[in-house]
Amino acid sequence: MTCKNRIETARNILNNAASINISKELLLKISQKLDEYIVEYYRYEESI
Repeated sequence: MTCKNRIETARNILNNAASINISKELLLKISQKLDEYIVEYYRYEESI
């Protein structure tokens, strides 16, 4: 799975979780994982 796909998937999961009122702790964990994927993507793009 590419970085862009992981970011898109995590973003969709986060949006769906927020829309069904998942706990704030779980939303935070999903958001942190999304942040990790974004950082990984930008680090990869810088190296090219």
